[in-house]
Amino acid sequence: MTPSPAPESQGEASRFTQIHRLDRVDSTNAEALRAVAEGTAVDGQVWIAREQSAGRGRRGRAWWSAPGEGLYLSAVWIPTRPLQAPWITMTAGWAVWGALRELGAQGLGLKWPNDVMHVQGKLAGILVESRTQGASKARFVVGIGINRSQRSFPSELVEQQAVTSLALLGIEVSAECLEATLLRSLDQACGLAEADPQAVCDAYWEASPWAHERLALEGPTGSEWGHAVALDAQRGLRWRPETGPERWERLEFIRSLVPATTP
Repeated sequence: MTPSPAPESQGEASRFTQIHRLDRVDSTNAEALRAVAEGTAVDGQVWIAREQSAGRGRRGRAWWSAPGEGLYLSAVWIPTRPLQAPWITMTAGWAVWGALRELGAQGLGLKWPNDVMHVQGKLAGILVESRTQGASKARFVVGIGINRSQRSFPSELVEQQAVTSLALLGIEVSAECLEATLLRSLDQACGLAEADPQAVCDAYWEASPWAHERLALEGPTGSEWGHAVALDAQRGLRWRPETGPERWERLEFIRSLVPATTP
């Protein structure tokens, strides 16, 4: 398959230009990981499917992929500097948040570690997976799913959590425009992460509902209430529990971080 160029747009993405378009696939992440395993994946390759038969989310959850109604995309990112998976996920989440805001979506927030939320429900999700081959740099597959034109969702999905789409928010956008806007935003975010990881931490912090909120943090030893104080590229999350002294929490050990006001 010959990759097609990215759609033309203002400030077109310069990194993510090798695009493989698929009508139906089990999972775009699985397709990208197969290319990584075969040694054919290069930085900037993208897989986009009209439909997924086995779309995946975090912790093995299924991602409902209505044919032609969402953006189902996976991109290969090989950072030019060592970056751990949590920073890759933060970078992708911030990029999706920024792209959706550019398209007119308001009232968005980032839910740790991989969801873009609206007050009406989940609008987008990110799944980052990685592979390392010998002494080579880690190859990250950044999977992104965005609900674009859905007017309804399966009852079994809605029973699990509130979900929404751009269309339900009153935003009508073509698949081509959404794709181009996202890839441009992702390109810029990846460049910033490689140049200054702390800048991505600061941007993610501003886009999240953490500041001044009472939060429930779920880690390897259980859950506790407290407040997030700072986000640092080297040390992780500065956490002030309601009982006990402040401490630094490594991001890879934080399973969830949810405001008390979350429904």
